[in-house]
Amino acid sequence: MGERFVNNFSTTLSGDITNSATSIGVAAGASYAGTFRAMIVSTGEIIKVTAGGDTTTWTVVRGTEGTSGTAATSGDELRIILTEEAVETLIPTVEAPTGTKNDSNDTFTISRDARAVMIVWGGVLYPEDDGFTRSGTTITMDAGNEPGAADSFQAMLWG
Repeated sequence: MGERFVNNFSTTLSGDITNSATSIGVAAGASYAGTFRAMIVSTGEIIKVTAGGDTTTWTVVRGTEGTSGTAATSGDELRIILTEEAVETLIPTVEAPTGTKNDSNDTFTISRDARAVMIVWGGVLYPEDDGFTRSGTTITMDAGNEPGAADSFQAMLWG
């Protein structure tokens, strides 16, 4: 599941936490279990909630996006926030994958293992698992989805 966003959600810590705690208790869980980012208001630390968001025990990555893990006390407010890094995961990068476009070998390499990939080949948009398969940085076009070798070919990568 991708990152989630919600307006005006806040809760408080239900107990003190150290600067390296990766499991934190909160007074109220969010309304969904997906990944999201929150700020400990008293310290300015940005955390990434990776599990348990809909419960009162969150699994978190501490000190993200250039902030440092800091101790905080019971009752300190946490707010779900939209961060620069989260926004960047919504904007795709576009690149020309490496490989050979022909009828017998339609396997290509992209520069990184992205969260999501779409291919544009010969003016046709191919979403992942509906036109090609991906394993890490290797893209293999499905049989029948091979426009001509001279057609333009680009990959859009998110996250």
